[in-house]
Amino acid sequence: MVRPPIALRRWFVALLLIPLLAQTALRVSVMFDMPRHALAEVSFGVAAVMLGVVAAPGRLWRRLVTGAAVAAIGSAALYWPRESGLALAHLHNFIAVGIWLLFAVRAGGGFKAALASLFFLACCLAIMAGVLDGITASFAGWAAPVWGFEAEGWAMALAPGLPDAMALRVVQTYILAQAMHYTVWLRLMPQELHETAPPTTFVQDLKSLRSDFGVTGLLLIVVGVLAVPAYAFVDFSGAWPALSLENASMANWGYLTIVLFHGWLELAFLSYFAVSGARPAP
Repeated sequence: MVRPPIALRRWFVALLLIPLLAQTALRVSVMFDMPRHALAEVSFGVAAVMLGVVAAPGRLWRRLVTGAAVAAIGSAALYWPRESGLALAHLHNFIAVGIWLLFAVRAGGGFKAALASLFFLACCLAIMAGVLDGITASFAGWAAPVWGFEAEGWAMALAPGLPDAMALRVVQTYILAQAMHYTVWLRLMPQELHETAPPTTFVQDLKSLRSDFGVTGLLLIVVGVLAVPAYAFVDFSGAWPALSLENASMANWGYLTIVLFHGWLELAFLSYFAVSGARPAP
């Protein structure tokens, strides 16, 4: 969302950083053995979403309807803070698809986007119905070499309390939805907003990032992107760096701990779009 699909008020973006940074700080503190404050985390997230309702320009009825919806859903999230965090982890993938479909329809390319979205949903439903259970069973002997990456570890994190077969289907659906989520933000949405231009190359994407963030910002992004896999798969404790899987689970847990804010960020933009009418920026 470096180049948002509609013009955002700058003060809204600035204020939005406050609750999301506070939420991220709480998440990071958990990594240093501090107690988790699930209710506070959700409170900051709901505040960010409600800020989108307050800040967006739009008609009164849009603001009232969107505000009522946010208040109702936010109240449920505050009542069940831990469960709402898990629900957001799953649902934010579909929210991204919904935002893309919304702007595709308004840009006149809704038919193709709708077909792609329906195909994606059909695949998710097929997984949940057990269509892939036979294929999954054929790979049952392939165990992940790192704790936390095996099917049981993901099932405990993403589908706690469900029967084994259903939990595995939830994990598979989540993996597919995550792939679609990142496809939307990294490729489909940028292309939708610049539909007259041909698909960009990797070099063009780098130039675009340099234009948005500057050379220093781009270097920090590259370092950040490389730091996570480097920490996960390279052991720097010896005289020479060596490949190792010892830190892979910790790196994965740290990443998932920190990035929860982006689900609330998407909801904040969605509430802003709902009030403003989601008119694409010129």
